[in-house]
Amino acid sequence: MKSRYANQVFSGIRATGATALVGVFSMAGLQPAAAQSVDTSEWICEFCPFETGYRGDYDVGTTVVSDDSAWFGNATGYDEEGAYLNLSGNGSYVTETLVWDWTADELGLDSRSATAGVRRPGSFEVDFGYSELPRREFITTQTIFQATPSGTLALPDDWTRAGSTQNFVDLEDSLSRRDIESDRSVFEAGGSYLATGRFLLSADFRQQRRTGNNILGGSYFSTASLLPVPFVYETDEVDVAVAWTGDRGSLSASWYLSDFQSGGDAFGWQSPFTTAPGAEFAELAQPPDNRFQQLSLTGGYRFDTLASFVRFSLALGRIEQDARLLRYTTNDNLNAGQPPRTTLDGEVDTTRLAFTAGARPLPGARVDFSASFDERDNGTPRETWTRVIGDTFLSGDPELNNPYSYERTRVDLSGSYDLIDSVRLMGGIEYRKLERDLQEVASQDEVRGWGGVRWQAMDDLTLQGEFGTSSRDIDRYDEDVAQSFGQNPILRKYNLAYRYREAFEVRADGAFAEGRFGWSVNATLTDDAYAESPLGLISGDETIVAGELNWSASPRSTFYVHGGFETIESVQLGSESFAAPDWRAQNEDEFITVGAGFRIRQIAEKFDIEVNGLYSDGATSIDMQTAANGASRFPDAKTTMEYLSARVSYDWSERLDIAATVGYQHFDADEWALDGLDEATLPQVLSLGADPWDEEQFIVGLSFRYNASPSGDGN
Repeated sequence: MKSRYANQVFSGIRATGATALVGVFSMAGLQPAAAQSVDTSEWICEFCPFETGYRGDYDVGTTVVSDDSAWFGNATGYDEEGAYLNLSGNGSYVTETLVWDWTADELGLDSRSATAGVRRPGSFEVDFGYSELPRREFITTQTIFQATPSGTLALPDDWTRAGSTQNFVDLEDSLSRRDIESDRSVFEAGGSYLATGRFLLSADFRQQRRTGNNILGGSYFSTASLLPVPFVYETDEVDVAVAWTGDRGSLSASWYLSDFQSGGDAFGWQSPFTTAPGAEFAELAQPPDNRFQQLSLTGGYRFDTLASFVRFSLALGRIEQDARLLRYTTNDNLNAGQPPRTTLDGEVDTTRLAFTAGARPLPGARVDFSASFDERDNGTPRETWTRVIGDTFLSGDPELNNPYSYERTRVDLSGSYDLIDSVRLMGGIEYRKLERDLQEVASQDEVRGWGGVRWQAMDDLTLQGEFGTSSRDIDRYDEDVAQSFGQNPILRKYNLAYRYREAFEVRADGAFAEGRFGWSVNATLTDDAYAESPLGLISGDETIVAGELNWSASPRSTFYVHGGFETIESVQLGSESFAAPDWRAQNEDEFITVGAGFRIRQIAEKFDIEVNGLYSDGATSIDMQTAANGASRFPDAKTTMEYLSARVSYDWSERLDIAATVGYQHFDADEWALDGLDEATLPQVLSLGADPWDEEQFIVGLSFRYNASPSGDGN
């Protein structure tokens, strides 16, 4: 939780800005018309140090939702049909020395949050916060598995195993609903103390807890089950810092800790399929408990000459993971032996050095330079492990774990120059170097150059364009390393391969009708070519076009409309025969978004109305060309979202506002990977029967807002 001292300063400037402006004109011997006509007798300053007493706003209401919906309930809490209580508010109590404040948002929903704090301006502050966030993925899923007290998933007592889902005679009678969802809760506490005028001490604590069900694929040789796996994840974070601020420089040191716990080492389940003797029960490791600590030192200094500055940072960290390793297999009939160690004893050291400098060497010119170095040194021991396939037999091939490490260097130089008052030239060059261990490419370099121009064509028209290219080169692609991983030796992973990129962006911003109309248009084109990849991704293109228009029809009414279009295309080559390319796939994603709305305030001096609408459409197509089957096409995947809402508020009195809200939302996903896929549709996969989203909701709400401030004005 960050300090609010800076916010207090700027809030005070905003609160007293009008008075200060009048004072400036008065000192100059001028009396602006606005200053002469404004009656300040009823002005209220929220942040003035002399204000004492209590102020607060309370919002109470109810919202009715027409249908159950995982999609629209995700993150909002409106996931079930019915009525919801809406409780929100904020308040503060100010004495001569202390400020107490609190906020509450949607306490009646699963997406609730609340904060509270106390501070003495210029001395200390203490803050507390709590929030919840729901994640709703599927509410149509069913499973045969039953959760046990130990956390494993068990089959029904009368379950009859079979070799395929079509022969599961007990399936229909054994299914029960199991939603795929989770809830996240976050507790925060923090504080800061201004020890002197230049030293600030701060400490923050954050605990995040996630509980719910995830989908996990539990495979057994040639069969698999989609499992609703219960989980409990908890992360504790601590951040302690001391900062010094001088007239021209600053320096701070901090310690950060992140501690993650998953609530268990393993997750187990009983296989519903016929298995080899002894393989009826299987286990998978849970995300391992781990801890990360980091010490950081940052500083900066500002010079008078050339309006220059320098900044630096140094961070040293360590990741530790020492969770218990599972046995090779749960099948006691296999003589797999014991793992070479009982715990991973994982340890990764991280180092980051960064330096930034900037200056204005000439009038209208600016130069910026930055450099950084990142290192990830993975000191996890390497061991030889035994591979067990499907809890059925030993592979016979010993395998080594690969503790990946890397070093990454970045250097950037950029600048700008005002050629004339209305034209600014910009440009820069960037260099990246990445060195890896135990991967196909040990070293790669990338150089990017870019340039642009910004033209203030008129007072209300700005045009800007940028163009850049980048080239990523590699020393060589080690095919021996690729083959050791069981890969096709001519395959080139896209993040390790040679790549040439071109990018172009244009933007225009303007206004007309004395500023009552504002508009902007921008377009971005990116083209990637992997010319040296015989197999894998060979090209990728992205096009984005977007624009918006705003109209202030009057001081009390505004209208807006915005829209955007995006396409992403890629081509990849593959091989069915583990040899030369014999198939080609072309992917294309298209997205269209259009929105519009308006707001009119103080209709008949009592009513405000606001209307917003949004339409979004996305489609994915995959065209295939294979040597065996010729041209073919996957079914298109499509999504459509429609949203429309209207809100009318009425100023009942100086203290009480009443608002009514109506809304409609529809989301439809035409997803071939889920459409028509019941629990037993695939003979070798027991599914959860999740339906594609096709959800429609009507929302109606009524709320009351009461202002408890002394004057009844919360603004």
